[in-house]
Formats: sequence, structure tokens, C-alpha cells
Amino acid sequence: VLHIILALLFAWINETISPGSVLAYFGIAAMFLIMANVQFIFFVHTNHHVFLKEHARGLYSAYTNYTVFSVPLYILKTINAVIFACVSWAIMDVDSSPETFGFVILSFIALVIAGTMLSEIVIFSSPDMRSSYVTIPAMAFMEFVTSGLFLKAGSFPNWLRPWVPSVSLIRWIMQATFICVYDGNTEAFPPFSALGTDYSLYDGYISLFGWGGKTKWYCFYMLLVNIAIFRFFCLLSSAYSAFQSKGTHKVSIDEE
Repeated sequence: VLHIILALLFAWINETISPGSVLAYFGIAAMFLIMANVQFIFFVHTNHHVFLKEHARGLYSAYTNYTVFSVPLYILKTINAVIFACVSWAIMDVDSSPETFGFVILSFIALVIAGTMLSEIVIFSSPDMRSSYVTIPAMAFMEFVTSGLFLKAGSFPNWLRPWVPSVSLIRWIMQATFICVYDGNTEAFPPFSALGTDYSLYDGYISLFGWGGKTKWYCFYMLLVNIAIFRFFCLLSSAYSAFQSKGTHKVSIDEE
């Protein structure tokens, strides 16, 4: 329900369809999709707490929990991503060809799964639920800030500039979907000539965000790379929290 409301709200607000408004829609919607993981904090935190107790009793390992526990959540989040993409595309007046629409659905699924994994890392690493409720919205906003829509990558300090934009999920979903919709779209970016020289308005537009030279599939693969990295850190954070709390739970078991 939340994803349907978000899609309807953002699509209706974005009534005038233009490259700039569509790009802003992708960026802001992606931030709220990541932020929407706050509704699963109680569920994930409670299940992780149960795992820590059962792990202390030697019932199953961190790897078993890692491979099984999150699967139902990822399936649910995949359904949410498909619903969000379908509602958004039904309202927005953009290219609705099967190839474009299919790629957008895949991109939103990758974004939502990656955002869920990143939220899991925060929950596993946080000392309590309150910390997770504070950290996840802040993390979603930082993902938006480093996406290139709010601040250009060139404005970052030298030590952040090479890598910070690459770990922004919102940057990759914006870039992937924008390229998919507008690359070769002469209606939105008509041919332009001046002084006998042809200029590409599309190339000039994406260069404003530092996106030149990338394809939509490159951006999608970067989302998959982030998923792989976050999944590894999910295991690492879960195993570390289990190791750290094992002694505490053993003491409580002995007292019982």
C-alpha cells in the first residue's frame, strides 16, 4: 500500500513531463523507497534478536540465517518494486515500450533489494531499534545528496570524489532509467546545429551530472555490484553481532 501511495503521489505532483522532472522523480522516489525500509525495522530487528539467542544455543549458524532469513523479505520487496514501477509508468507520459518498461522494472527491483540489504546492515550493526529508526532515513538522504542531482560530484573533496558517487544507489538508478528513457529520444532532445556544427543536447544534459560515456546496462550492473557488496556485509555484520553477543546470551541461558 505504501508503495502505491508513493507512486501515485510523486507521479501526480510530477504533472509536467520533461527530462528534468522525470530525472527528479527517479531521484526523489528512490530516496523514499530506501527510506520506506523503516517499516521493516521492527520485523528485522526482532528476528535478528531471536537468531542471536538461538545461535548462542548452537541451533544454527550465522551463514544459515544469512541464506534463509532474508529470502521472504526480498520476495516481498521485489513485489513492492514491481507495483511501484507499474503505477508510476501508468501515470507518467513516457516511453512505455516493453524493452524500456522491462528495464525500468529490473532497475527498481535492484534498487529496492540493494536498499533493503543496506538497511539490514544498519539494523544488524545498531545497538537498538531506536538507532535504526534514526540512521536509515539519514542514510537514504545521504544517498540522495551524493547522487549528483543535489550536489555535483566535482564539488566533493578530492578524497571523496573518486568513490562516493559510485556507492550511491540513487545515482545509478537515476542514470540507468534516464539513459533508458531518453537516449536517442529526438523529441525530448532534438538535433541542434550552430555555426555549422552539430551539437547533442542529450550529451550536454547528462554531462551536467557527470554521466557521460556510460550505458544503461553499465549502470544496472553497478547496482548489482552494490548488491553483492551489501550482501557480503550483511553476513559480516550478522556474524560479528552473533560473535559479540554470544557470551552475553550464554550467561543468560546459564542463569535460566
